[in-house]
Amino acid sequence: MIDLFIKALIFILPAYFANAAPVLLRTGESKTPMDYGIKFYDSRRILGKGKTWTGFFAGIVIGTLVGILTWLLGVSDIYPNFETHVLVAFLLSVGTMVGDAVGSFLKRRMNIRSGMSVPVLDQLGFLVFALLFASPYLPKEFDILLLIVLAVFTIVIHYISNIIAYKLKLKKVPW
Repeated sequence: MIDLFIKALIFILPAYFANAAPVLLRTGESKTPMDYGIKFYDSRRILGKGKTWTGFFAGIVIGTLVGILTWLLGVSDIYPNFETHVLVAFLLSVGTMVGDAVGSFLKRRMNIRSGMSVPVLDQLGFLVFALLFASPYLPKEFDILLLIVLAVFTIVIHYISNIIAYKLKLKKVPW
């Protein structure tokens, strides 16, 4: 079971790195916002100032590169060929960034300002979308129990990484 969990962690690494990339690379408010400042019918921004095209594409590139790196280092043997491995890393990364944007859209609709947290949505939204985008390529041995364990682990990792990012002054709030 431990081997399967490690395999799942290696599989999901592109999503984790894609999710962290915009914060680590500081691609936030100073760049072109994805919503171009446009407001939704409720008079609130569609996504908010923190969701930028630079961050969106940086997440996809970084996540995909992490997937390539796991292949080149030989730590991932999930897929039989390099092309499939890269495709899955790309899908996980795109899913992550789309999930993050959807989360921001929902938070704006709930009148929660940029940078503020919504439990579960912030911790698992990106993971759900990453898994949805990559679902045609999920390994057969990834059952629902493993995905639940991965979700719990993701919540813990997300919490710890946000505290670290806050202490490093990469985030304004520690959650």
